[in-house]
Amino acid sequence: MKKELSLEELVMELKNNYIASYDALHVENDHKKSNRLVKKYIELEKQLVSTPEGIKAFSILLEDENDIVRYYSASALISLYPKRCVKILKDIEKKNIFVSYLVKYVISNYNEGNNYIEKFLSSRS
Repeated sequence: MKKELSLEELVMELKNNYIASYDALHVENDHKKSNRLVKKYIELEKQLVSTPEGIKAFSILLEDENDIVRYYSASALISLYPKRCVKILKDIEKKNIFVSYLVKYVISNYNEGNNYIEKFLSSRS
């Protein structure tokens, strides 16, 4: 029987998946591994955004010291915390890291009305 994880454990697993997915794609050049990890972190994100407590726990990653973790969490939470996430994303855009070029697309998608949180919640029904 699979043990149910606490919110803190879910957030730590999500953080680890963000980093592992990035590394698989950009360090190891292993697209299959990265795709498996992306699917896993999307499921973790869906779990966390399904409750107010989960959203609050998830939002802690916005303050993480790792730019990759902040990028992925801000990309997922932008519709809930737009000003905060746009600021984080724009700060990341100024840095010389691989995801910097993606920031404008995340912000553009949000500005066009794409709400990933609604998609997560609607897929659970």
